[in-house]
Amino acid sequence: MLKFLRTKEFDIWLSSIIVRAKKLWADIQRSNKMVELREFDAAEYLENDEAIAMFLAEAAKDENPDVFLSALSVAARARGITEIAKKTGLGRTSLYKALAPGANPSYLTLRKVMSALGVHFSATTDHPHHSAHA
Repeated sequence: MLKFLRTKEFDIWLSSIIVRAKKLWADIQRSNKMVELREFDAAEYLENDEAIAMFLAEAAKDENPDVFLSALSVAARARGITEIAKKTGLGRTSLYKALAPGANPSYLTLRKVMSALGVHFSATTDHPHHSAHA
């Protein structure tokens, strides 16, 4: 067992630590500083075709079409709206409007945007494939 002899010097040292801690806490409370957090932006994480394809595939699973449109908009921002607008032949403003929640873009517009992103539509069955020859 470690024995500790409490001395006057120790008490003075401990008191000074407590005084400094209390002062620091008072300074923190007076400053009312808040930690600033950046808003999460998924576009910062869509660094390649595979990430974009997976992101859009997950969004397409949602029944709400706005989820897919929002995901398409995020992917377009990740690649650069100006670049996507050039590749699709749409103006930047038109592109933003077409991908806004509540928009009803044409199938052709969706295909153009997806092509510009380097992805395409794909369909799968809801049920696993069962062979007719068992």
